[in-house]
Amino acid sequence: MYNKHTIMISIYILVENNIPVYLGKTNEPKRRLKEHKVNLGKNIHIEVIDEVEENDWMFWELWRIVTGK
Repeated sequence: MYNKHTIMISIYILVENNIPVYLGKTNEPKRRLKEHKVNLGKNIHIEVIDEVEENDWMFWELWRIVTGK
């Protein structure tokens, strides 16, 4: 159960030219997208595919990688 002290982590895919190129996690998707754009260019976007509690992010990130979902 979530409470006001629960930190949520976004699991996302980074998409470049309509191709998923990276799966990552962040607690600030807008800031993370800006960082990616500085490093990789402007033709990218982030699609948040899940939001999980901070202490569960490793499990869910690996689950997404292994299952491809």
